[in-house]
Amino acid sequence: MSKDVVLYWSGGKDCAMALHDLRSSGRYTNGYRVSGLLTTLTEGYDRISGHGVRNSILDQQADCLRMKVRKTYISRTASMEEYEGVVEKALTQEREQGVRVAATGDIFIEKRRMSTLKGLGLLGCFPLQKRDAMDHMRKLLELGFKAYVVCVDSKVLDQSFAGRLVDPDFMNRLPPGVDPCGENGEYHTFTFDGPIFAEPVRCRVGEIVFREGYYFSDILPDN
Repeated sequence: MSKDVVLYWSGGKDCAMALHDLRSSGRYTNGYRVSGLLTTLTEGYDRISGHGVRNSILDQQADCLRMKVRKTYISRTASMEEYEGVVEKALTQEREQGVRVAATGDIFIEKRRMSTLKGLGLLGCFPLQKRDAMDHMRKLLELGFKAYVVCVDSKVLDQSFAGRLVDPDFMNRLPPGVDPCGENGEYHTFTFDGPIFAEPVRCRVGEIVFREGYYFSDILPDN
């Protein structure tokens, strides 16, 4: 009997790869069924927290994935405690509806997160855990995933990286010391096409703005 899984979802490349592996890898397909996605947005901005992607674009993405999304909201000045409390409440609701597993696209797994899931009575599933960063990126591109860079940390990357398509040229331009996956927060992405999509998300890159040390690239509908 398969276990229902809720997948932490930022809209980016790594959670997209995690969804792909959960759907296609023999390691998971016999025991796991991804029943929904869990995304946190910021009140007032109405955008995915930390990534800056519009709620309306998230809805388009979910439609193209043929997936449902549970949305949680945090304040603009949210602390880590507020974020964790909001997510824990959502996970409790998922458990009450039959979900038994929570999955993420993290490569480096925080013990704190594992402890939280255990405390909520959920199993943790981490398809990308300890994966080699370059191997992961090569596989992602070989599979045909397409993603835009939506946020870059100005301390390590300049504005020219914002809004770029994640492709071999992007990878080659990353400065030494930057994790190829952006696992240290160097950059974040929005995935708009790939093998998990029923159809591509019709979108385009919009304005790039600088806010609180980060360059954000807006993603707009391309109708």
